[in-house]
This record gives sequence, C-alpha cells and structure tokens, in this order.
Amino acid sequence: MADEFFLDPNGFQRFTNGLDDAGTDLGNAYRKLSDVLTQFKGCWGDDEIGKGFQKNYYKDAEDLREGAGKLSKGLVETAANASQKGKSMAELDEESARILDAYKGPEKQ
Repeated sequence: MADEFFLDPNGFQRFTNGLDDAGTDLGNAYRKLSDVLTQFKGCWGDDEIGKGFQKNYYKDAEDLREGAGKLSKGLVETAANASQKGKSMAELDEESARILDAYKGPEKQ
C-alpha cells in the first residue's frame, strides 16, 4: 500500500470534464451514424449481390450502432461518477485537515 496519496482536484476535474466531452462527442457521432445507417438501410438492392452484402454487413453495422451508443453513455456516466468521487475525496481531505489542525495534543504538565 502506498505511504501517500495525492489527488490534484483541479487536474482531476479537468480530466473528468474531458471524459464527459469525449462521451458527448461520441454520442453526437453515434446519432449521425445511426441516422445514416437508417437512411441507407437496404440501398444495396435485393438481388443476389445485395442480399450477400446485407448478410455480411447488417449485423456488424447494428453491432457498431449498439456499441457506440453504449460507449457514449458509459463515458458520460463514468465522468459524472469520477467527478463526484474526486469531489468527495477533496472534501474528506479538507475535513481531515480541519480535524488535525484543531487537535492540540495532550496537555503538557
């Protein structure tokens, strides 16, 4: 176990903000991707080549759509949770410092 632990609250908040931004950006890209996949679904035709393309393409496209949506949501939720934990740690550190600062030690005789 480490003898010390240091957390830069401002740096950690910048990190969680960046993570949230990445999740939001991915969510925006996901919505655009989803719209395009929906718009062009079936544009490959219903001939033998088109059916073969759909067979090899459609599941992967749907997996991508689902995965990108989950990843976006996960990043935003992770950022929110990490931000809250960082704030809690900073508050706990401040409270501990107040308690230690207030402690006078045993009475000297």
